Amino acid sequence: MASRRRLDENFHLITRRIPQENIQGADLLHAALASEDKKPIGLWVTSPTGKPHIGYLIPLLKFADFLRAGAEIIVVLLDVYSFLDNVKYPMEQVVQRMHYYQFTVEAALEALDVPSTNIKFVAESSYQTNARFFFDQCRLCTLVPQQAVRDAWDRSYNPDMLAPMLCPGLQTLAEEHLDVDFQFGGTDQRGIFEFAERFLPQLGYRNRARLMNPMLPNLYGDKMSSSHPPHTKIMFLDDAETVNQKVRAGYFSNNPVSKNGVLATLRDVLIPFSQLQMERSAETASSENVKGPAGGRLSMSEPFWTPSAPEGTVFTFASGPAGEGNRHYSSFDQIMQDLTGQNLSAEDIITAVGDALNQILAPVRAAYQASPAWQAADRQGYPEAS
Repeated sequence: MASRRRLDENFHLITRRIPQENIQGADLLHAALASEDKKPIGLWVTSPTGKPHIGYLIPLLKFADFLRAGAEIIVVLLDVYSFLDNVKYPMEQVVQRMHYYQFTVEAALEALDVPSTNIKFVAESSYQTNARFFFDQCRLCTLVPQQAVRDAWDRSYNPDMLAPMLCPGLQTLAEEHLDVDFQFGGTDQRGIFEFAERFLPQLGYRNRARLMNPMLPNLYGDKMSSSHPPHTKIMFLDDAETVNQKVRAGYFSNNPVSKNGVLATLRDVLIPFSQLQMERSAETASSENVKGPAGGRLSMSEPFWTPSAPEGTVFTFASGPAGEGNRHYSSFDQIMQDLTGQNLSAEDIITAVGDALNQILAPVRAAYQASPAWQAADRQGYPEAS
């Protein structure tokens, strides 16, 4: 059995950057980490609707923490759920979108240097065709009031068709039928997680821990959504010039700083990624007895942090051809202090965020260009955009 210190470290890895109020069943998570019978298994679901955007980088970065904590991850591609929730799209098109999503997530994980070992992709329909699942779904229907389904959605939603009413139950049953120990999702999943917490035990099944990451706002301050217009968000396949244009337009939108989508991207995506790289570098340096931030297996280039940066730096704003005016920061709060004090300019932020995003997205774009299968899924899944 792992030591108490190791268990605490793994729990910290799994829950860091997740507010306390977004953690359901911490005791259940502790028990899963302490189990000697199997590795803890986490579930993350994604519904293939509109094309994925960089908001997905927040949960994908958490995958690195889960894996380092010894967990396995099941990524469920919600083909049936998406078909039921978006009845205007035929199943054949939804399946192609599902393929598009898997290609995108796999390429993004590769760009983030998150190993695919212990990450399993599963089509939702693959485990829903057995008699046990069907009977559990019928049993659930005898327990759930219609209002409980409406309450499970994250928006004012009063469906007039049966199809979307089935979706919260399908996601709930995934926890049992895939034998997971915790489910992970955005705060928009709160209603469905509360639905699962209420009804899964009523079916006679064990409860699970559930974790919710903060949602990345779009470039104009609202929730970033796959269904919103492209100009409100940065897409994984946006070219470098488009990324830079969107960052500039988003930064100078009329939203207050607290809702600035560009600053939120710096805080919730770029700095966590840089921290992850710094930790990897430190681990490698320690194992190789190499000192300094440049000793890791990845040589980070600007604008994250530079080889000459002081210890603890997570983000460098480049200035000057030789870097003599570089500004190094160990936290987002420090960046905000200098921005408020006008020691850091809007142009510094815009340039650094655009460059950093393009550094992450470049290998995703390259993977798409090298994959005829991904391109075919794009054409068939999103014919209106082709």
